[in-house]
Amino acid sequence: MKFIVVSAFLLVLAVSSLAAPSGNGQPGCATSQEIETVLYRNLWDPTAYWKCTELKVPASAGRCPDEEAFQDSVKKCVPWDQWTWEPLKAPPSVPKA
Repeated sequence: MKFIVVSAFLLVLAVSSLAAPSGNGQPGCATSQEIETVLYRNLWDPTAYWKCTELKVPASAGRCPDEEAFQDSVKKCVPWDQWTWEPLKAPPSVPKA
């Protein structure tokens, strides 16, 4: 029985890791869509975001004011009591290594 529970847990963990985007969400700022959207969620820190201002120029990091977090659906910082978890989404492009 213990083997089945552990196996099920490992299977769920493996599937969820495949569905989640990798990296911290920094966009590559390589598409016009990224320049139009401007702000992107930092996937590792809900109080931070990425900002694209110019094509092919690395995104700059931004931080929300104290007591706020970045809400991806509205593309702005909101008070923590209004913030809700949203599924992680990868940006259209990623920075080139």
